[in-house]
Parts: sequence; C-alpha cells; structure tokens
Amino acid sequence: IPLIVKLSPAGKLLWEKDLRKKGFMDYEGASLAQAPDGGYLAYILSYVHPGRGATSRIVKLDTQGKILWDKNFGGDGRLNTPFAQDVRLLPQGNLSLKGHVYLKKGVMSAWSAEMDGHGKILSDQRGR
Repeated sequence: IPLIVKLSPAGKLLWEKDLRKKGFMDYEGASLAQAPDGGYLAYILSYVHPGRGATSRIVKLDTQGKILWDKNFGGDGRLNTPFAQDVRLLPQGNLSLKGHVYLKKGVMSAWSAEMDGHGKILSDQRGR
C-alpha cells in the first residue's frame, strides 16, 4: 500500500494518506520530496497488472496531506509505458524524469519528461 505519513518532531502522527488508486493492482518504490511551496511530491511505481511493468505516477499533496493532483505518463506496463529511473526535483519546483520506454517489442528507447509544480506536463520525449 502506498502510504504517506507525516509525524511531528516528537514522533506523533499528524496525518496519513493512502495513495492507492482505482485501476492499479500493485505498487512499489514510493519516494517523497518536499516541494518549494511546503507541499509534497510522491513518485510511485504503480502497476495496472503485477505481471507487467510499472507506470510512472506523481502525486502532489498539500501540507495537510490533501491530494492536489495525481498524474501518470500513460501506459499499462506494456509497450509505450514510460518508466522513470531518475526523478529529480529542480530548484524552481519542476520535476525532471528520465528513463526508458519500449516502443516496439524488445526495443527499448530513452524517455524523458518535465512537469511543473502544478502537474502540467511541459515535455514528454519518447524514443530519443
């Protein structure tokens, strides 16, 4: 279960948020970063089916754990499903994602994308 928790400095639970989403059967490898606005950005490997590859999903939460937006770069874990291997929070609050995508069976290509802090996809380059 992709679960985000926020604790006080004394270790008291302030809030928790379950990030399961309809359409996905399994999850792994969630990472979290604090955004420049104080909110949080979660990167979650999300599986439409556990026997396939993961999709690249980003969720933005506010300081109280409310989901502001939830985006993925498409695909069902098979062909044309981007997989981010490197996710970086840039100084201005944008996210840079780099990895790979299978455009044809057995043929892996580079993939890169950038999105702003509001979830708008600024670039999505496949097969370069």
